[in-house]
Amino acid sequence: MKNHKCSYCDYEATQKGRLKQHVSSVHLGIKNHKCNQCDYQASDKGQLRQHIKCVHLKIKNYICSQCDYQAAEKSYLQRHINNVHFGIRKHICSHCGYQAIQKARLEHHINSVHLGIKNINAVIVTMHHH
Repeated sequence: MKNHKCSYCDYEATQKGRLKQHVSSVHLGIKNHKCNQCDYQASDKGQLRQHIKCVHLKIKNYICSQCDYQAAEKSYLQRHINNVHFGIRKHICSHCGYQAIQKARLEHHINSVHLGIKNINAVIVTMHHH
């Protein structure tokens, strides 16, 4: 049961530690795990490992059967298939009908287009410190 709720968005977690990590990385922009090969920074070790595997080692084991797309994660391949080949965009803006394949992209759209917020992390950090 997910009983730890984010006060900034509708994210819910089963563990308090996961909620803290979510707030820290998503809303406060804290990324303590730095790539030793480029400027990339991640909020956790798993994201950093995935970045190195995908970007620097170029390991992409998941191959689309309908085109040349290759992905490092099964979920990335599924998202590609839904978006490119099936045209599925399940996150719809209630203001204008804009459709996105990822919730984060819809949130960015609403913040930048409808609310005029260009850097949501800066706004939340400012709100958090007052």
